[in-house]
Parts: sequence; C-alpha cells; structure tokens
Amino acid sequence: MLDNFKAFVAAAEHGSFTSAARSMGMTISTMSRRVHELESHLGVELFHRSTQGLSLTITGKTYFQECASFIHELNTRLDNLQKSITSMEGKLTVAMPTNIGSGPLNEFWERFATRYPQIVLRIHLTDPLDDMSLVPVDIGIQSGTRRNSPLVQKRIGAITPVIVASSTFSGEIPSEIEALNQCPSVAADLFSEWKLVNGDRNEVVQKQHVHTSNDMNVIVSLGSV
Repeated sequence: MLDNFKAFVAAAEHGSFTSAARSMGMTISTMSRRVHELESHLGVELFHRSTQGLSLTITGKTYFQECASFIHELNTRLDNLQKSITSMEGKLTVAMPTNIGSGPLNEFWERFATRYPQIVLRIHLTDPLDDMSLVPVDIGIQSGTRRNSPLVQKRIGAITPVIVASSTFSGEIPSEIEALNQCPSVAADLFSEWKLVNGDRNEVVQKQHVHTSNDMNVIVSLGSV
C-alpha cells in the first residue's frame, strides 16, 4: 500500500503517469496499476484522466494535501538510513591468527586506517585453531575450511607451504622421505602434517618435530637454533 501512495504522490506532482513512472524508475503500466489499486482500496477516484494529462479530483486534492509531506519525509529518512548503512564508518572488529595479523598485514592496516578514517578498527589476534564462531567479531580470517561452522565462509586466497632448511643447517639436504623423517625439524601446529607434492606424486608425512608452536614467528626463531 505504501508503494501505491508513493505512486499517487508522484503522479499528482508530475501531472502524468509517463513522467511519474520515469521519476520512480518503473514502467507506465506499473505506475497506472498502483494508482488504480489505491483508488480501488479507497473507493474513490483520485484523478481526472484526459488526453491533456492528469488532474486531481476534489478528493484527490484532499488526499494529496494530507499524505504528500509524509511520503517525502519518509523517502528522505529511508535515503538517510540507506546512506548510513552503506557508508564506511562505525566500528569494525577483525579476528585473525597472530602470525597473519601482526607483521604481514601491518602495512595493510596503515593504508586501511588512512583511507577510512571514520572506521573504528579493532584487530583481535587469535590462535589459528580457535573457533571463530565463539569470537564476537564482524570478520574473521583463518587458514583452512571450518566444517560444521555456522559462519558464512569465503575463500580469499591460498598459502602454499614449503619446506626450508635453516641457514645454520650443516648436514646433507634430504632428498628422500626416509631421510627427511630422520632429519630434525620444527613446525607450526597448523602445518605439522607435511603434504609433499612432486609432479603426480603425493606423500603425507606424519613427522615427529623437535619443536612446535601455534605461532609462526616462534617457529621461525626456533628454526635457527
């Protein structure tokens, strides 16, 4: 019914269904139908229709005087509400693992804060395996898919893990899986299971690491020991 009143006000102000329909981004038939539905609901004729256009009946003038200002005020408030919803301002809480949020993304956060000064940003650093559905945040970034999660998940990129040797490593670089199993190693919890790919060959290595941690920076430090 509200759309019908909007169509009526537009038609009264423009004096024709054609101009009113164009102003509201709808077809002429839709504009005419909405006005007709309003007239049927009220049980009165609101317009005199002629080849010269539209003119309000006495009853139509009364309805226009009563509702036009309210319709315009409502449109203004709805427009302001839409702008408020879509504007880049307010509070934004983002959660992500420490080794991603602190260090690799420092430059990004600086650019973001400069570009959107009206956003109050809170960065919540977490353990990589934390259940993000239990953290009160707007956006969460994690590695891997979380099954049975109530959250909407979207893939934003990929990380390809690689095995590297410490600069202090003095032994022979393993070339076979058996030798790799015997070589001391450190690993982040998220990448403790090594999935090796060589052409069409895939191997999963359940390796016993000397040191592990849920923080990648800690592992990088331990790798030089």
